[in-house]
Amino acid sequence: MMEIKRAVLSNIREIEAIEKENFSDAWNAKMIEEELNSLSSAVFVALGEDKLVKSYIILHFVLDEAEILRIATQNASKNKGYAEALLSYAAEELKKVRVKAIFLEVKHDNVSAKRLYEKHGFKKIATRAGYYNGEDGDIYKSE
Repeated sequence: MMEIKRAVLSNIREIEAIEKENFSDAWNAKMIEEELNSLSSAVFVALGEDKLVKSYIILHFVLDEAEILRIATQNASKNKGYAEALLSYAAEELKKVRVKAIFLEVKHDNVSAKRLYEKHGFKKIATRAGYYNGEDGDIYKSE
């Protein structure tokens, strides 16, 4: 059974390990901790039956807008619904604090991520040429 909750300091090392699996520009423990402690951020984790972090999402919010800064799933746990559940959970939590629009950026060639975002009502609104070390990035928005 999956459990989704707000991340705590003891989750940082697991989040950092997932970062390293997924991103060439992985955030370190200090960066993740800063987001956990920020009043304008939210960090949620999806735990597996073993109570270990399988996926996480890091968001920033200001007034009625939010941006998904990071979302990733442990390689061994991909395609098991963790990221999808986190997106739904985060959207519901953001509604509670009156967020009306959520933005994110994704590599142009990350088809599986874009499919997930589109399934959750995100629409592509722009492209940033060369945003990811020379690769284009697409900007998505959900209202």
